[in-house]
Parts: sequence; structure tokens; C-alpha cells
Amino acid sequence: MTDGPAHPLSTVVRAALAGRFPPADGRVERLPAWRPALEAVVSLTGHGFLCLGDGRAVPDEVAELAADGRGGLSDPRVVTALAGAHVGRHDIDSLDVLLVAAGTSVAAAGHRLVARSEKTGHPRIDFARRLRDDVRAYVPAQQTGDDDVLVILATGLAGLTEMSVEVAASRQGAGAATNAIRAALSEVPPGEPVVAMVAPGNAASLRAFLRAGFTPIGSAQVWHTSG
Repeated sequence: MTDGPAHPLSTVVRAALAGRFPPADGRVERLPAWRPALEAVVSLTGHGFLCLGDGRAVPDEVAELAADGRGGLSDPRVVTALAGAHVGRHDIDSLDVLLVAAGTSVAAAGHRLVARSEKTGHPRIDFARRLRDDVRAYVPAQQTGDDDVLVILATGLAGLTEMSVEVAASRQGAGAATNAIRAALSEVPPGEPVVAMVAPGNAASLRAFLRAGFTPIGSAQVWHTSG
């Protein structure tokens, strides 16, 4: 995590990890952005958050569409209006399911991770660096193919540890993703929240995160305010 005061959304996520959620009162709260040039909408059940840069005016159409926290923030027109017509097609990320789990600091036998070699690049690592800080890439210790299974830990949403996973088609369906996620949780101090953002249509990834102990708490969508 980054130094300095905790982002207010991180407090919300920590509470959700413990089973405590904001009231489902339909409110939308405005919070500061947690990273320069990166903004977000985050929705929990009946309660939403607009994470925007300082001095950002909210267009009237956004106020009308997202008048309450009961799904309005997921309207694609909200992000389109906030991001602005000038952003490129790669600057708005997908609307994702937001999941959370706790770090364990203990790796299961036979599923230890090691740092990935930096000799070759990888599109998922490059993508992570556009959205997150302190990006660390890992592979299973026993892996022979450099990128058969790739796990990324970084400082992401609200300054919390964020995880993403990629598994080669030849390794899918055999529990490789679930084992890698569990192993990655052991890289995080026990009890510390780890978030993951997974596209709803990526059912295989969602199943892996759920099997590994993650709990869905809401949705999130991020975008760059400059290309």
C-alpha cells in the first residue's frame, strides 16, 4: 500500500471484508481520486461512490442518471459523460465485479510463487502499469513455461493491494488459476484486504476467484482523464 492517509474508499472495502457495508440508502458519495489522472465509479448494494479529481465538475446529465446508488452509476452514459468525448477507446476500462479477500501469508504446499523474469514484456503487465503502482509479477515456482500462469499484485483501487491473473488456454480448467490466486494471497500480510476487478463475462476467472476465497462486494469502473 502507499504511504500517507488511507483513501476513504479503502475504509469502505476493509469494512466490507469484515461483513459491514454502507447503508443501502441510495446515496452517492463523492470521494477524491486515489491516483492522478485516474477516476472511478464504485457501487455497493444501494450505495455508490464517485471518485473524481479535485475541482472536477459533475455534468448535469450525470446527476440525473446517477441520482441514487441503486444502479444508476452502472449506466454507461455516466462514465461516458465523466470521461469526456476526448478520451481514447483504450482509456475507459470495463465495468467489473469488485471482489475482496484477506491476505494469508501462508502458501499451500506445492503452490509457491516466484518473481517473474523481466527479460520479456507481457501485455497484462503493461496494462497493469497504466492503472496501478508498484506492479509485481509472479509465476508458480514449478512452472516451466514463463507465462503459462501469471499473477500480478499491485497497489490499485483505493491504494489497496489489487490482484489479477492470466492463465494460458492449455492450463485452464485444471485449477491452475485458483491455486495461483491462493498462492498470491500468501504474499500479503494476514488480514490485509486484497481486491480483484473481474469482467462479468469472464466466468472462468470469476469462478477461480470465488473458489480461492474472494467475495463479491460490488462493481467498479475506472477511466483515464488523459490519454
